Amino acid sequence: MIEKIENSIMSKTLKDFVGESNLFDATLMRLHFIGETIKSVPFSLKKNYKKVRWRKFARLRNIIGHRYSNV
Repeated sequence: MIEKIENSIMSKTLKDFVGESNLFDATLMRLHFIGETIKSVPFSLKKNYKKVRWRKFARLRNIIGHRYSNV
């Protein structure tokens, strides 16, 4: 998903990105998917990668999933 996000927005400006609703929506859904998947990553693995902001990704998923109209 990260690779797909990178490839789809690589040549876009912020204005282009926000202006292309399908691209914006697809990116948010991919971020949502990442956040959802993080929930199933075992704690023992998360413990080994302390630099990853696991909780922030999970919170972002909640914002996208529950307050999508505010994004």
